[in-house]
Amino acid sequence: MSNIKDRLEAAVFLKSLCDGGERILIVKQDGVISEIRGEVECSYTAEWITLKMPGCRCHVHVARAELATAAFVMRAKAEGRMSYSVEIKSRAGASLLKIYFPAAPDEPGVAAYERLKALYGEEVVLSRGPDGA
Repeated sequence: MSNIKDRLEAAVFLKSLCDGGERILIVKQDGVISEIRGEVECSYTAEWITLKMPGCRCHVHVARAELATAAFVMRAKAEGRMSYSVEIKSRAGASLLKIYFPAAPDEPGVAAYERLKALYGEEVVLSRGPDGA
């Protein structure tokens, strides 16, 4: 699991994923796909983590109580290209959120993905907050 510690605080982890460049946030639920692309800021309260784009009303609220694990995922796409993402899963194992790192040759997304994957490991167990739960 995680290279840093057994359980990583979810808000700290999500903030580190969003810092330093453009990201694509994707939420898929019951036949609906929501997608936000751009610079992302992370803020949080005791119960919620909010991912938002500066200067826009676009945002995603994530309930801390639902967060369980995160996995760094690389997938082959058409024409030999790759996608780089982190998939956040619930305690029930359902996909809650995917954070993609743009992989175009002129974008720093792949380097950021590789750096974070080396830091955290391929899978991360998340905790809700300072209480460690």
